[in-house]
Amino acid sequence: MRNIHIHPDDPSTIYLCLEHGGIVRSFDRGKTWEDVSKGIDYLDIHVIANLPERKDRYYVASARGFFTSDKPEDGWVRAENGLTRDYFHDFLFLPPERDGEQPTMLIATADASPGFWRRENRGARAAMFKSNNGAQSWTRITNGLEDDLDSMIWALVHHPTDHRAIFAGFGNVARGHAAGAGGAGDLMISRDRGDSWQRLDIDLPADRVLWAGAD
Repeated sequence: MRNIHIHPDDPSTIYLCLEHGGIVRSFDRGKTWEDVSKGIDYLDIHVIANLPERKDRYYVASARGFFTSDKPEDGWVRAENGLTRDYFHDFLFLPPERDGEQPTMLIATADASPGFWRRENRGARAAMFKSNNGAQSWTRITNGLEDDLDSMIWALVHHPTDHRAIFAGFGNVARGHAAGAGGAGDLMISRDRGDSWQRLDIDLPADRVLWAGAD
């Protein structure tokens, strides 16, 4: 199991991402389950989430595609217009700045999966993308981020007090194991809703999980 998503407005609704198995859903707090993986051809699932304040739009990041659906039981369709990478991991939503706008989406991506990085003896060629229209289209974020990042962006989290700020956790790891002498890691912050990024002066090992709490 890779990710558990409990709908924030309905705790009876639960989605499970099975890293090698697909997506299952429960409407009764886990008593019964149904498979809702139709339309995803490679069932290596990483993260699933609903559009904030909606029960009719979901998104899912997988090892070979990014998908959306308004009825997961009927299947998923790709939502990759403008994306130039094919491996998808963490993503998050930022509240709209004005009434009537959609939430901003940020997504972490890479060029193929960790198995390819190892076989080709290279880094992740990671990149971050942003959408302001519900994943109908994406633009790449380059301000403060290298053209081809060796370390994967494994985790994206909101700042606990600044609604415009986001943290990103980076790690030189593949398939859960650090590469090299312990594996390098970085922590970066954006204070403008993901448009630009700066590295925090903190030495970290490779980061796969990130949580931000108020001090």
